[in-house]
Amino acid sequence: MSGESNAGAVIIGCFLLVCGAGLGLLGGCCSLLLVWDAASRTSGNFGETLPFFIISLAMLLGGGGLAWLGVKIMTGGGAAPPPPEV
Repeated sequence: MSGESNAGAVIIGCFLLVCGAGLGLLGGCCSLLLVWDAASRTSGNFGETLPFFIISLAMLLGGGGLAWLGVKIMTGGGAAPPPPEV
């Protein structure tokens, strides 16, 4: 019974997967936009966009981590609670 997943774990895993994918998409798009903005500047003053770039990279990594955790819980490899005894 250790490899099986219950319905609650699948629902929680789907929720984490969707939220993680959304955060990862948002963070990745913001990162690409900030890199494109920094590359198109000619003044060389990148200090004003660096905090936003770090925040967007953190969102990208956090979203990827949430999606990975969701898949792990859905497949039964996570720390999901055991199904109730009937």
